Amino acid sequence: MGRTERSKDIVTVLIQSLEALLDQVEHYRTKVLRTEEAEDLHQFRIALRRSVVLMGEFSFLDENGTILEHRKALKKLISMSNLERDLDVFKVCLESLEARLPDEKEMFGDLFGYLLKRKKNAHRKFLAYLQSRKCTDIFVSWRHSLQRWQKDEPSIYTYASAKSVSSYVISQRLLKIRTQIKALEKSQNDVEERLHVLRISYKKLRYLLESFGSLFKKKKIGAFLKEIKKIQDVLGVFHDSYQQKMLLRELLKKTEEKQMHDFIESVLLPEIVRSQAKEIAKVEKRLGKFLKKEKAFQKHFG
Repeated sequence: MGRTERSKDIVTVLIQSLEALLDQVEHYRTKVLRTEEAEDLHQFRIALRRSVVLMGEFSFLDENGTILEHRKALKKLISMSNLERDLDVFKVCLESLEARLPDEKEMFGDLFGYLLKRKKNAHRKFLAYLQSRKCTDIFVSWRHSLQRWQKDEPSIYTYASAKSVSSYVISQRLLKIRTQIKALEKSQNDVEERLHVLRISYKKLRYLLESFGSLFKKKKIGAFLKEIKKIQDVLGVFHDSYQQKMLLRELLKKTEEKQMHDFIESVLLPEIVRSQAKEIAKVEKRLGKFLKKEKAFQKHFG
């Protein structure tokens, strides 16, 4: 976005942004179905996530109330692709653990076999949905809604500038993050779930800044994004270990082999719990640094 976008109303800018993202989604959908390259899937997921964030954060602009319905459909696609990604990360984690526990090679071999089977099944279901008529209809319907939105009667936001409204949305997201961090400092109850929610909040903030950052001072936004990415890194590592723990607990319910059951209970889960304790300490340190800078960042949008 440049100077011309600053003078445009927020509805026009948002629709143009969502249409551009939909173009990316459809482009990478075609590439994923044709080549199944990991990078194409990654870009497909990013375009979907950016779309979902903008649709959620600016849903108040849609007076017809259809934006959240389409958002729900896109979130289903993201959810389906998440499992493959989590299984890939889990495989890397197991490879690291295997290097530290060479005497357990046979057990790790069984786990890798389980992961491979699970991933193939998840990938097959995802591709089947991706090439289905239902998936096509989701994108067609969303594009038609965006086109209708452009032709709607002027709303109360028609003359609101992109910069003023995006400033408000970013400021509100910052306040929400501050509240979430303060609540986490007061109580460690349900820490895994609360860090998951906080991770999503930071992801939303990052996508907002990347989408509308050009409306503000480039140097300040760059420094802000750098800080956010550092936090996302530590929150992401913690989230990965949490997902790995959930996958192992799911396997515990399915396995009838006592040796595998004992291996998960006595070796793998304790390893992950120990790692999480270290990760939480890193998260708390990084969040503390963010709070010290948050008010300065807030001045750009408040």
